[in-house]
Amino acid sequence: MPKRTKQVNIRLNDLEYEKLEKYAKKQQITMTEVIRDFIKGLPRDSSAR
Repeated sequence: MPKRTKQVNIRLNDLEYEKLEKYAKKQQITMTEVIRDFIKGLPRDSSAR
């Protein structure tokens, strides 16, 4: 796996944070892993819709 060198900071409201936190706990993964898994599911071609 390539070394991760990029960082993204996001601001969430309370509800968004709670939803992310609860989902991660239910899946027994970190919130970071939830976001990475979502990104992995995105199409490689950014023009695809």
